[in-house]
Amino acid sequence: MYIFLGTSISFNFTFPKGPGEDLLDVNFIFGSPPFIITASLLIYVFIQNGVGIMIKGLRSRTIIRKKFIILSLGFVIFTICGALESLSKPGIFLFISRIFMVFSSWLWYIGLKEPSKDKKKKEKKLPSKKEREFRSFLLGRPRTTDKLVSFGKDVKKEILVFVSYATKDENLFKVKELAEKLTNYKEIEDVLYWQEDMKDNIITYMSDNLGKCDVMVMFCSKNALNSVPIKKEWTAADALGKPIIPVFFDLNHIPPLLSSRLGLEFDFYNMQKNVQELYNLILKKCSD
Repeated sequence: MYIFLGTSISFNFTFPKGPGEDLLDVNFIFGSPPFIITASLLIYVFIQNGVGIMIKGLRSRTIIRKKFIILSLGFVIFTICGALESLSKPGIFLFISRIFMVFSSWLWYIGLKEPSKDKKKKEKKLPSKKEREFRSFLLGRPRTTDKLVSFGKDVKKEILVFVSYATKDENLFKVKELAEKLTNYKEIEDVLYWQEDMKDNIITYMSDNLGKCDVMVMFCSKNALNSVPIKKEWTAADALGKPIIPVFFDLNHIPPLLSSRLGLEFDFYNMQKNVQELYNLILKKCSD
Protein backbone atom coordinates (compact mmCIF):
# COMPACT_ATOMS: atom_id res chain seq x y z
CA MET A 1 0.00 0.00 0.00
CA TYR A 2 2.79 2.40 0.99
CA ILE A 3 4.86 1.51 -2.09
CA PHE A 4 2.08 2.36 -4.53
CA LEU A 5 0.10 5.05 -2.69
CA GLY A 6 2.82 6.66 -0.58
CA THR A 7 5.93 6.63 -2.75
CA SER A 8 6.88 10.17 -1.75
CA ILE A 9 7.12 9.22 1.93
CA SER A 10 8.71 5.81 1.25
CA PHE A 11 11.50 6.51 -1.24
CA ASN A 12 14.14 9.10 -2.05
CA PHE A 13 14.32 9.88 -5.76
CA THR A 14 17.49 11.30 -7.27
CA PHE A 15 16.77 12.47 -10.82
CA PRO A 16 19.56 12.88 -13.40
CA LYS A 17 20.60 16.43 -14.25
CA GLY A 18 19.96 15.83 -17.90
CA PRO A 19 17.47 13.39 -19.45
CA GLY A 20 19.30 10.31 -20.75
CA GLU A 21 22.60 11.28 -19.10
CA ASP A 22 22.33 9.10 -16.00
CA LEU A 23 20.11 6.61 -14.16
CA LEU A 24 17.29 7.42 -11.79
CA ASP A 25 18.46 6.54 -8.26
CA VAL A 26 15.81 5.31 -5.80
CA ASN A 27 16.48 4.52 -2.13
CA PHE A 28 14.28 3.70 0.85
CA ILE A 29 13.66 6.48 3.33
CA PHE A 30 15.02 5.27 6.67
CA GLY A 31 12.22 4.77 9.17
CA SER A 32 9.48 4.58 6.55
CA PRO A 33 7.04 1.62 6.79
CA PRO A 34 8.35 -0.08 3.60
CA PHE A 35 11.91 0.23 4.91
CA ILE A 36 10.96 -1.30 8.27
CA ILE A 37 9.01 -4.16 6.63
CA THR A 38 11.80 -4.93 4.13
CA ALA A 39 14.53 -4.75 6.78
CA SER A 40 12.53 -7.04 9.08
CA LEU A 41 12.04 -9.61 6.32
CA LEU A 42 15.75 -9.56 5.43
CA ILE A 43 16.75 -9.99 9.08
CA TYR A 44 14.27 -12.85 9.48
CA VAL A 45 15.56 -14.64 6.36
CA PHE A 46 19.16 -14.11 7.47
CA ILE A 47 18.55 -15.60 10.93
CA GLN A 48 16.04 -18.33 10.04
CA ASN A 49 17.34 -19.53 6.67
CA GLY A 50 20.94 -18.33 6.83
CA VAL A 51 22.12 -18.94 10.39
CA GLY A 52 19.49 -21.59 11.21
CA ILE A 53 20.22 -23.83 8.22
CA MET A 54 23.98 -23.35 8.75
CA ILE A 55 23.68 -24.66 12.33
CA LYS A 56 21.58 -27.58 11.10
CA GLY A 57 24.19 -28.34 8.46
CA LEU A 58 27.09 -28.27 10.90
CA ARG A 59 25.23 -30.73 13.12
CA SER A 60 24.54 -33.09 10.23
CA ARG A 61 26.76 -35.53 8.39
CA THR A 62 27.13 -36.99 4.89
CA ILE A 63 25.57 -35.23 1.90
CA ILE A 64 22.94 -33.48 4.09
CA ARG A 65 25.68 -31.44 5.75
CA LYS A 66 27.01 -30.20 2.40
CA LYS A 67 23.54 -29.40 1.06
CA PHE A 68 22.50 -27.41 4.14
CA ILE A 69 25.71 -25.38 4.18
CA ILE A 70 25.33 -24.49 0.48
CA LEU A 71 21.69 -23.44 1.04
CA SER A 72 22.72 -21.37 4.04
CA LEU A 73 25.42 -19.53 2.07
CA GLY A 74 22.85 -18.74 -0.62
CA PHE A 75 20.51 -17.10 1.90
CA VAL A 76 23.33 -15.22 3.63
CA ILE A 77 24.64 -13.79 0.34
CA PHE A 78 21.12 -12.90 -0.82
CA THR A 79 20.17 -11.01 2.35
CA ILE A 80 23.48 -9.14 2.62
CA CYS A 81 23.41 -8.10 -1.05
CA GLY A 82 19.73 -7.17 -0.75
CA ALA A 83 20.55 -4.82 2.13
CA LEU A 84 23.54 -3.32 0.31
CA GLU A 85 21.51 -2.74 -2.85
CA SER A 86 19.09 -0.45 -1.02
CA LEU A 87 22.04 1.61 0.20
CA SER A 88 24.17 1.66 -2.96
CA LYS A 89 24.14 4.27 -5.69
CA PRO A 90 24.13 3.25 -9.36
CA GLY A 91 27.60 2.10 -10.35
CA ILE A 92 30.03 -0.82 -10.32
CA PHE A 93 29.35 -1.67 -6.66
CA LEU A 94 25.63 -2.06 -7.35
CA PHE A 95 26.44 -4.20 -10.41
CA ILE A 96 28.67 -6.51 -8.33
CA SER A 97 25.99 -6.76 -5.64
CA ARG A 98 23.40 -7.93 -8.17
CA ILE A 99 25.85 -10.46 -9.64
CA PHE A 100 26.18 -11.99 -6.18
CA MET A 101 22.39 -12.06 -5.80
CA VAL A 102 22.18 -14.08 -9.02
CA PHE A 103 24.97 -16.32 -7.66
CA SER A 104 22.89 -16.96 -4.53
CA SER A 105 20.08 -18.41 -6.65
CA TRP A 106 22.62 -20.81 -8.18
CA LEU A 107 23.61 -21.92 -4.64
CA TRP A 108 19.94 -22.59 -3.86
CA TYR A 109 19.70 -24.72 -6.98
CA ILE A 110 22.79 -26.75 -6.02
CA GLY A 111 21.55 -27.14 -2.45
CA LEU A 112 18.10 -28.38 -3.49
CA LYS A 113 19.22 -30.47 -6.45
CA GLU A 114 19.04 -34.23 -5.93
CA PRO A 115 22.32 -36.10 -6.40
CA SER A 116 22.61 -37.73 -9.81
CA LYS A 117 21.82 -41.42 -9.63
CA ASP A 118 23.75 -42.11 -12.82
CA LYS A 119 26.98 -40.68 -11.47
CA LYS A 120 29.21 -43.48 -10.28
CA LYS A 121 30.42 -42.93 -6.75
CA LYS A 122 34.13 -43.34 -6.20
CA GLU A 123 34.80 -45.83 -3.44
CA LYS A 124 37.07 -44.60 -0.70
CA LYS A 125 40.20 -46.71 -0.34
CA LEU A 126 40.55 -48.46 3.00
CA PRO A 127 44.04 -48.00 4.46
CA SER A 128 45.87 -51.28 4.92
CA LYS A 129 47.13 -52.47 8.29
CA LYS A 130 50.70 -51.54 7.37
CA GLU A 131 49.60 -48.07 6.26
CA ARG A 132 47.74 -47.50 9.53
CA GLU A 133 50.74 -48.66 11.56
CA PHE A 134 53.16 -46.54 9.51
CA ARG A 135 51.06 -43.40 9.78
CA SER A 136 50.58 -43.93 13.49
CA PHE A 137 54.38 -44.24 13.81
CA LEU A 138 54.91 -40.97 11.90
CA LEU A 139 52.25 -39.05 13.83
CA GLY A 140 53.19 -40.52 17.14
CA ARG A 141 50.83 -42.04 19.64
CA PRO A 142 47.66 -39.91 19.90
CA ARG A 143 47.10 -38.28 23.24
CA THR A 144 44.50 -40.06 25.27
CA THR A 145 42.94 -39.37 28.60
CA ASP A 146 41.33 -41.49 31.26
CA LYS A 147 39.04 -38.62 32.18
CA LEU A 148 35.49 -39.21 30.97
CA VAL A 149 33.95 -36.02 29.64
CA SER A 150 30.17 -35.75 29.89
CA PHE A 151 28.18 -34.50 26.92
CA GLY A 152 25.83 -32.59 29.19
CA LYS A 153 22.65 -34.46 28.25
CA ASP A 154 20.26 -35.89 30.83
CA VAL A 155 19.18 -39.49 30.40
CA LYS A 156 16.53 -41.15 32.51
CA LYS A 157 18.21 -44.55 32.74
CA GLU A 158 21.39 -46.39 31.94
CA ILE A 159 21.75 -47.03 28.22
CA LEU A 160 21.98 -50.44 26.57
CA VAL A 161 23.86 -50.32 23.26
CA PHE A 162 23.51 -52.94 20.50
CA VAL A 163 26.48 -53.19 18.12
CA SER A 164 26.03 -54.48 14.57
CA TYR A 165 29.11 -55.33 12.50
CA ALA A 166 30.57 -57.84 10.06
CA THR A 167 32.83 -60.43 11.67
CA LYS A 168 35.61 -59.60 9.19
CA ASP A 169 35.58 -55.98 10.43
CA GLU A 170 36.04 -56.75 14.12
CA ASN A 171 39.77 -55.95 14.15
CA LEU A 172 39.43 -53.13 11.61
CA PHE A 173 37.05 -51.13 13.80
CA LYS A 174 38.48 -52.52 17.08
CA VAL A 175 34.96 -53.42 18.20
CA LYS A 176 35.98 -55.11 21.45
CA GLU A 177 38.20 -52.21 22.56
CA LEU A 178 35.59 -49.62 21.65
CA ALA A 179 32.86 -51.53 23.52
CA GLU A 180 34.99 -51.82 26.66
CA LYS A 181 35.81 -48.09 26.66
CA LEU A 182 32.15 -47.12 26.18
CA THR A 183 31.07 -49.17 29.19
CA ASN A 184 33.39 -47.05 31.36
CA TYR A 185 30.88 -44.22 31.09
CA LYS A 186 28.35 -44.23 33.91
CA GLU A 187 25.42 -43.53 31.54
CA ILE A 188 26.07 -46.73 29.53
CA GLU A 189 24.96 -49.94 31.21
CA ASP A 190 26.38 -52.35 28.63
CA VAL A 191 27.50 -52.64 25.01
CA LEU A 192 26.28 -55.84 23.36
CA TYR A 193 28.17 -57.37 20.46
CA TRP A 194 27.54 -60.90 19.33
CA GLN A 195 31.07 -62.36 19.69
CA GLU A 196 30.97 -61.45 23.38
CA ASP A 197 27.31 -61.95 24.29
CA MET A 198 25.87 -64.56 21.91
CA LYS A 199 25.06 -67.83 23.66
CA ASP A 200 22.92 -69.44 20.95
CA ASN A 201 22.50 -68.65 17.24
CA ILE A 202 22.56 -65.18 15.69
CA ILE A 203 18.78 -65.06 15.17
CA THR A 204 18.05 -65.86 18.82
CA TYR A 205 20.68 -63.34 19.94
CA MET A 206 19.16 -60.63 17.78
CA SER A 207 15.62 -61.43 18.91
CA ASP A 208 16.59 -61.39 22.61
CA ASN A 209 18.58 -58.15 22.58
CA LEU A 210 17.26 -55.80 19.90
CA GLY A 211 13.99 -55.17 21.66
CA LYS A 212 15.55 -54.17 24.97
CA CYS A 213 18.41 -52.05 23.59
CA ASP A 214 18.16 -48.25 23.53
CA VAL A 215 20.34 -47.52 20.50
CA MET A 216 22.12 -49.42 17.72
CA VAL A 217 25.67 -48.66 16.59
CA MET A 218 26.19 -50.01 13.07
CA PHE A 219 29.68 -50.36 11.60
CA CYS A 220 29.28 -49.77 7.88
CA SER A 221 31.65 -51.36 5.37
CA LYS A 222 31.58 -53.34 2.14
CA ASN A 223 31.45 -56.52 4.21
CA ALA A 224 28.50 -55.16 6.19
CA LEU A 225 26.62 -54.20 3.03
CA ASN A 226 26.89 -57.78 1.77
CA SER A 227 25.91 -59.34 5.10
CA VAL A 228 22.36 -60.69 5.34
CA PRO A 229 22.36 -60.88 9.19
CA ILE A 230 23.42 -57.23 9.47
CA LYS A 231 20.69 -56.17 7.07
CA LYS A 232 18.19 -58.06 9.22
CA GLU A 233 19.56 -56.37 12.35
CA TRP A 234 19.35 -52.76 11.20
CA THR A 235 16.00 -53.19 9.42
CA ALA A 236 14.55 -54.81 12.55
CA ALA A 237 15.95 -52.00 14.72
CA ASP A 238 14.50 -49.41 12.36
CA ALA A 239 11.11 -51.13 12.43
CA LEU A 240 11.20 -51.05 16.24
CA GLY A 241 11.96 -47.33 16.16
CA LYS A 242 15.42 -47.71 17.67
CA PRO A 243 17.94 -44.92 16.97
CA ILE A 244 20.71 -46.09 14.62
CA ILE A 245 24.19 -44.54 14.52
CA PRO A 246 26.19 -45.43 11.38
CA VAL A 247 29.96 -45.65 11.92
CA PHE A 248 31.79 -45.50 8.59
CA PHE A 249 34.99 -44.67 6.75
CA ASP A 250 33.30 -44.45 3.33
CA LEU A 251 29.90 -42.84 2.79
CA ASN A 252 29.16 -45.35 0.02
CA HIS A 253 29.03 -48.13 2.60
CA ILE A 254 26.06 -46.64 4.48
CA PRO A 255 22.73 -48.21 3.40
CA PRO A 256 20.73 -45.58 1.47
CA LEU A 257 17.89 -45.60 4.02
CA LEU A 258 20.39 -44.68 6.76
CA SER A 259 22.44 -42.13 4.82
CA SER A 260 20.65 -39.17 6.42
CA ARG A 261 21.21 -40.42 9.99
CA LEU A 262 23.69 -38.60 12.19
CA GLY A 263 26.77 -40.81 12.23
CA LEU A 264 30.50 -41.01 12.97
CA GLU A 265 33.36 -41.04 10.46
CA PHE A 266 35.79 -43.53 11.97
CA ASP A 267 39.31 -42.30 12.64
CA PHE A 268 41.76 -45.21 12.31
CA TYR A 269 44.50 -43.24 14.07
CA ASN A 270 42.72 -41.93 17.16
CA MET A 271 40.65 -44.43 19.10
CA GLN A 272 39.97 -42.05 21.99
CA LYS A 273 38.39 -39.59 19.55
CA ASN A 274 36.13 -42.33 18.19
CA VAL A 275 35.03 -43.35 21.68
CA GLN A 276 34.32 -39.78 22.83
CA GLU A 277 32.37 -38.80 19.70
CA LEU A 278 30.40 -42.04 19.67
CA TYR A 279 29.54 -41.58 23.36
CA ASN A 280 28.30 -38.06 22.59
CA LEU A 281 26.13 -39.35 19.74
CA ILE A 282 24.69 -42.13 21.92
CA LEU A 283 23.68 -39.66 24.62
CA LYS A 284 22.24 -37.30 22.02
CA LYS A 285 20.13 -40.06 20.46
CA CYS A 286 18.89 -41.29 23.83
CA SER A 287 18.00 -37.85 25.19
CA ASP A 288 16.24 -36.33 22.11
